Amino acid sequence: MQSLVRYRKDRKPFVEILNQGYNLDEIEQLISPLKIFKRSNHIITEYDGSKICEKQVSNIYGIFDFSQFLKDGLPYIHDHFNAQYYSLHIERGVQQLKVFGDEIIINKDVYKKVFNVFSSSNGYYPLSISVGLFRQVCSNGMIVPVDQNSFNVKIKHCYRAVESQVEEFHKRLPLIDDTIKEQQTILECLSEEVISLKKMVENLVLKPNKEREHKKTLFDTVKKLGQKFIHSETDSFLVEEYSEEELAFLQNPTLLLEPSLFQQKDLELNKYKLYNCYMELFRNRNTAVIEKENKRILEALEVQKN
Repeated sequence: MQSLVRYRKDRKPFVEILNQGYNLDEIEQLISPLKIFKRSNHIITEYDGSKICEKQVSNIYGIFDFSQFLKDGLPYIHDHFNAQYYSLHIERGVQQLKVFGDEIIINKDVYKKVFNVFSSSNGYYPLSISVGLFRQVCSNGMIVPVDQNSFNVKIKHCYRAVESQVEEFHKRLPLIDDTIKEQQTILECLSEEVISLKKMVENLVLKPNKEREHKKTLFDTVKKLGQKFIHSETDSFLVEEYSEEELAFLQNPTLLLEPSLFQQKDLELNKYKLYNCYMELFRNRNTAVIEKENKRILEALEVQKN
């Protein structure tokens, strides 16, 4: 187990395991040294006796016992997922486990079922307990709440909310299959529909109830998205199918927001390819970001969820 624990330059230990063969005993050995506790108004995170994070918090902050939750819950998840491999990240105030299971073929792509627990004892991100679909070819994650009966939850680290979700976890286990099926349906519907590129860009970038005022961060994201349309290894559009003018819009979709180009010919593009190109921008980000961006792009694509 010690060979799997690494050390930062400041000598603080961390765990970073990617796609390791599933081994419950190994996971338990790796998470057991993690201790999270409250002292006065500070949350302290230790690993193997070494303090790796300390954060001042409010009185309502609730501790999520990452280690104990996984020790209690993983045997049940194994039964639902036919667990095959896992990824584990414990560093500073962030803890995350992903367990990958059975394959599903959607739109001729291979997806893996994944169970995810993401928590931050530093309070920077909400607690997320979720199941989803990860596209194997590029690891784009489909983790998005689908309705009020979904298995997935995302909550702030308030003690009452944390305690409630831990208690409700086993009651929600029967919802796993429904949640996966709903996500599969969304992806299948995306492959059958098209949307105006201009409409999608406007949905992403323009502030509501403002006279074409841009959200700067998303404006920059859409510029990067244009490069994915052209250079993505898995989802690029065939440039030879477009005119020079259309190609300019593909390479930089923000041009469609220019007032002087309002009357220009628009492009109708497949929603599934748009979705995958967008999510590819966030493939290396943490689960909290992936969940947020999933929701954002599905709304921009005007996907109707049941």
